[in-house]
This record gives sequence, structure tokens and C-alpha cells, in this order.
Amino acid sequence: MKQNSFFRSNTWAIWLIFGTSFTIQAEVSFEKTDGQLTYFATENPVLSYQTNTVQPPEGMDKIYARSGFIHPLYSPSGKVLTDPFPIGHVHQHAVF
Repeated sequence: MKQNSFFRSNTWAIWLIFGTSFTIQAEVSFEKTDGQLTYFATENPVLSYQTNTVQPPEGMDKIYARSGFIHPLYSPSGKVLTDPFPIGHVHQHAVF
């Protein structure tokens, strides 16, 4: 049985993301604390931008200290999607 090429490619994923439309209404605010700026939508955190240098965990090389990146980034359900120093990929942390 031959599959439709639409489903064999990534076209369906692109259509799903960009081919649908919806409206979200939320009150947007932010809070500046020592070392980060956190954005909220309807009182739920969306992301935090790290303004101060964040040191890597104990035992990791200090060369991985960074600032100017987004962590945490939250899903709509509140799950944290980023990791500032992922094991095995400490050079690729959060969103920068």
C-alpha cells in the first residue's frame, strides 16, 4: 500500500504548526529579580532571562559559566522545557 507523500514528509508537521490559527488572550507582565527577568502570561511564568552570570554545578569546569540566556522556558502546562547545564551537553544550555 502506497502512503500519501503528504504524510511521509514533514509537510504535515509544518501544516499542523502554521496551518492552524488560534487566539490566546493573556495579561503579560514581568518581574525583575536579582540576576533574572521573568515574563508572565496571566500570572503563569513563561520564561526567565538570565542577566547575571550563572555558574555551572559543582564539579563542572568554570568555563561553562554563562549569562544572557533563557532558562527556564515553560510549556503552557507549566513544565520546564530547558536545562541550564544538561549532562553530556553542558556547552548547550537553555536558549541563548
